[in-house]
Amino acid sequence: MIIVDSSMKKTLLLPLMFLALASCSDKFGSVKEGMTTEEMKLIVGEPDSVRNDFFSDVWFYDTHIVSVENDHVTMVRSKAEIRAEMRQMQKEIENLPRR
Repeated sequence: MIIVDSSMKKTLLLPLMFLALASCSDKFGSVKEGMTTEEMKLIVGEPDSVRNDFFSDVWFYDTHIVSVENDHVTMVRSKAEIRAEMRQMQKEIENLPRR
């Protein structure tokens, strides 16, 4: 019988969680602009939620956001990528000349 303490569980669990997230992200690498929503769902599954805008729908997944127009993918972005862009925009706004 092997005894596993809580620190060993964490040591074993973290790499497994990382692999699970990485494999999910890898699926999104196969999703391309112009692909139909049915093709996309075969690769990454159903979205966690969908927001309907005037001209497009935004599909939210755990790690990615997908923009859809007329049942076709128009944009695929990771949430991490969007957060980085938002931080960059915030820096640029802070550096604008003050009036």
